[in-house]
Amino acid sequence: SLKVLCKGIHSFVQSPRLAAAGRSLSPRAGADDGRLHTLQAVVSDDHLSLHLDGRQLARIGLPTFGVLSPTRLTIGATSNFMNLPVSPGQLVGEIGEIVLFDRALDPLEQALVDHYLAGRYGLELAEPRYDAFETHPAHVAGLARSETFTQSVARGTGDVVLSHASSLDVGDALLFGANDPERLYTREAPRGIGARRARSWAYTLTDGSGDGVGSVDITFLLGEDSAVRTAADVVRLIDDDGDFSDARVSPVAPSHDPFRATARFEGVDLAGGRYFALGLFPGE
Repeated sequence: SLKVLCKGIHSFVQSPRLAAAGRSLSPRAGADDGRLHTLQAVVSDDHLSLHLDGRQLARIGLPTFGVLSPTRLTIGATSNFMNLPVSPGQLVGEIGEIVLFDRALDPLEQALVDHYLAGRYGLELAEPRYDAFETHPAHVAGLARSETFTQSVARGTGDVVLSHASSLDVGDALLFGANDPERLYTREAPRGIGARRARSWAYTLTDGSGDGVGSVDITFLLGEDSAVRTAADVVRLIDDDGDFSDARVSPVAPSHDPFRATARFEGVDLAGGRYFALGLFPGE
């Protein structure tokens, strides 16, 4: 799978084209409106497909005897042996990011990547599963399960990992994202907590089974410059309004790995909240 974040001006995004194994796909749909869009091309063992902003535009089968072994990947204009453009207007626009996978993504995986791109670039999604893009758009990732795929560990590009959901059923999703503060620490914390990391995380639960996703493990990646020395230096905070001065404090200490610089809270129940963060130096 290949995802291209692009702003189209002319024909490439107006009528995107995918070619592989002697077959080509060029649907009569596009988005030459000057806005950012995600264009996804999928080349699998048996089909080609094109997707725009998470919607499949077209799909075509490949011959069963065809073996895909591409030696060159071209995004934008192509050229012939005379080094002249094949057509006068292939890509006239801007490419913001390219995400390349070595396999065809499941539709659920595609949706999770679209949420990450939506947070980073301010895209509009047809079916969003995360409702904090305005305040916490960074590093969006999530746990989710469909009939055909399960995302059981989620980190994205940030410094938090969610894993081991105890009740992740078909239709369930737990997406999370971060704010992007200018400072590392803040004093906005419950009484008895010396400070907290200024970065907080919002989360949105899509409950397809009626029982949530159960408990999860939350691992904070502390970084080399962390002030944390032992497990007693940190607590996990959960809040329902984004003001952590009255947040709930975890009753148990995490497992702390000083060599990997991580603090892991196991069996966390996120019910009743919308945000979590890392509190520092309890008892100060």
